[in-house]
This record gives sequence, structure tokens and C-alpha cells, in this order.
Amino acid sequence: MSARPRPKPSRLKSKTATPGKRLKSERTRARIIRACEELIARNGVQGLGVNALAKQTGLGKPLIYRYFGDLDGVIAAWAQQIELWSDDEVVDAKKNAASGEEKVQSLRRLLIDSATRLRGKPALLQVLAHTMSGRSPFAGATAALKKSLGSHHGELYQNDDIFGDPDMIALVLVLYAATLYLAHRAVGDPEFNGIHLDTDEGWTQVMDMVGTVFDTFILAMRLKRLVRTPG
Repeated sequence: MSARPRPKPSRLKSKTATPGKRLKSERTRARIIRACEELIARNGVQGLGVNALAKQTGLGKPLIYRYFGDLDGVIAAWAQQIELWSDDEVVDAKKNAASGEEKVQSLRRLLIDSATRLRGKPALLQVLAHTMSGRSPFAGATAALKKSLGSHHGELYQNDDIFGDPDMIALVLVLYAATLYLAHRAVGDPEFNGIHLDTDEGWTQVMDMVGTVFDTFILAMRLKRLVRTPG
């Protein structure tokens, strides 16, 4: 008698993954996401594709589609795990910025530290630069990323009287744009007016300049208030 064919595994049973399978699945997802970041940092967004991901990870394309649906899904998963600031750091910053003067100094540190952390994330800067062009196919996936980058800034200073002054709003917006530009330059075109932004010495030098501009503007605002205040 010929052997009877074995029944196919039940799809319903396969839905309940064992702890070992779940761990393997998590590791595979993390491997693909890590490869996504490495490819963007090395080749830019234009160098990212399912074929490139498959080659970088050594995994088959069907597996990538199975985990993420499409390339946009990979980008979205990578974007969701990016944090410039941990929740604990935000809590500590709030505690340490109780007084008005300390809030101003905390804001100064926040502007400079945010740019410094962005400088250390070349893949993130590549994606942000690509979305600014208005031609990015991943604009939907990166919208949440851009929102999340500003969320902690908003959490620290939302509804705070420090932003009741239009001059302060102008200062923050201009310096934030300047530091974001400098972080991009540090990765893509690091020599800026003779300063090498890809070195710690050069970066510290230009961030000290940003701090000087901030301090000078704050001093000017205080003098302006003194002049307006009747003696």
C-alpha cells in the first residue's frame, strides 16, 4: 500500500506562535529595520528598495513583504522607533526648569542638544531632507516622524508663558531652523565657512555661536522691557 499523504498544517494552529517563534519574528523585523537605517545612512533614500533590503539582510523579498507589506511599511516601522529624547529626559527637564530663568536656559540647551543628537542620526537627516523636496514617496510614513520630533519640545513648553512673547517665538523658530540646517551640513557637506562640522571641535565651536546669539537676544529682550517699564 502506498503511504497516505500527510495532512497540511492547520492555519488556525499556526496563528498561535510559540515564544521561540515570536522571538525569531521580532529579531527578523529588527534585522530588516536596522538594514533600512544602514542603507539610508550610506546611500540616501534613493538607494533604498526591497531588492537592496533583501541583499543587505540576506532575506528573501517575500519575507520583507510579509512583515511590512511594502517599502513604505519598513520606513514607517523604522520611523516609529526613533526618539531624540527619552520620556525620562523630558520629565527631568520639566523638573529642572521650574523658574523663569531656568526655563530660558533649558530652552537654550534643548535647541543645541536637539541639533547635536540629529547630527548623530545621518539616516534620519537623509529622510528629512528628502521629504523637504516635496517629491518623497515616503512622505506619508515620515509625517509621524516629523510630528514626533517636535512633540517633546511641545510637551516641555506647551501653554507656557515663555512662549507668550512673539520675540521669543521668533528666536526659537529661527535658531531651530539654523541648527537643523547645520546638522544637515554636518552629515552631507561638513565644511561650513572654514569650520568642519563633522569634527567635535568644529561642531562645538558653531554650537557655542548659536548659544551666543541666544544669550544676546535674551539680553536685548530684557533691556527692551526695562526701557518700556516706567521708572
